[in-house]
Amino acid sequence: MSAADLDSAIQAGAERVSGGVDDKIVRQVVRDVPRHIARELDHKALRELKRRALHYHLDTRRPEVIRSSASGGPGRRPSLADTVREHLQRRVMTSDIDRDRLVSLGLDYLREAETIESNAPVAAGALE
Repeated sequence: MSAADLDSAIQAGAERVSGGVDDKIVRQVVRDVPRHIARELDHKALRELKRRALHYHLDTRRPEVIRSSASGGPGRRPSLADTVREHLQRRVMTSDIDRDRLVSLGLDYLREAETIESNAPVAAGALE
C-alpha cells in the first residue's frame, strides 16, 4: 500500500470502532509497513485520533526479514530468476501497478538478456 492508501485504511479502521474512538483506548496494528511508508503517513490525522481518544496507539510493524541464504549451511543457492522474482514480489510500489504483471515482465526481460548473452560472439583472446 502507498502511504495515502494506508492513511485511508487507518481512518476506516478507526471509524469501525463502535461508538467512535472518543474517550476510548485504541490500538491499531498495521503489519508489513516499510519505514519510509510509515514516515509518510498523515501525522496530523493521527494526532487528531490521539486527541479524541483516551489513548490511541498506531502499532506499525515492519516487514519480517527473510534471509534467502546463509553461510556454511547445506542447500541450493537461489537462481538469478528466483532472486529477481523474490525482490519484485517484496518491492514497495504505488497501488496502481499490477505486481503480477511487473514480476512477469521482469522475468521476461531476464530471459531475453540471457538469450542475447548466450548468442553473443566470443571475443578474440577470451579462449586463450
